[in-house]
Amino acid sequence: MRPTLGRYPELAKLAKERIAGAQLVEFPELGHAPQMQDPAAFHKALLEGMAVGSKSP
Repeated sequence: MRPTLGRYPELAKLAKERIAGAQLVEFPELGHAPQMQDPAAFHKALLEGMAVGSKSP
């Protein structure tokens, strides 16, 4: 586990591939806490993702 710590962009893409129906939303200009750094962008992405997810069978 330790060799993978800190490689979060890579791990996020891997998690998306392995979780059926997962979406990956990246905020490259933000750091570890996009929900606090840009709440409007975070909430927009969150609500859009929830809306898409609610349409799935």
